Amino acid sequence: MATVFWDAQGILLVDFLEGQRMITSAYYESVLRKLAKALAEKCPGKLHQRVLLHHNNVPAHSSHQTRAILQEFPWEIIRYPPYSPDLAPSYSFMFPN
Repeated sequence: MATVFWDAQGILLVDFLEGQRMITSAYYESVLRKLAKALAEKCPGKLHQRVLLHHNNVPAHSSHQTRAILQEFPWEIIRYPPYSPDLAPSYSFMFPN
């Protein structure tokens, strides 16, 4: 499984989940820290500008630990509607015709 973060200019970070591991709050926290580092390296200044983070409502994304780590970053969180069966419109970038 891959976790991918991108912006209008392209891919910022791809993180691969190895083996049979599960996505936990601790794992997601490490990915968010990698994202902050990638933003600082690839887009200096953007880390403190308006960053929109769109993630779904799985337990690892909505846990207390994840919400606490997200408060460290000045990012705006865009949530999925509950029980949304659809892919996010931005996924069409990743899955062309």
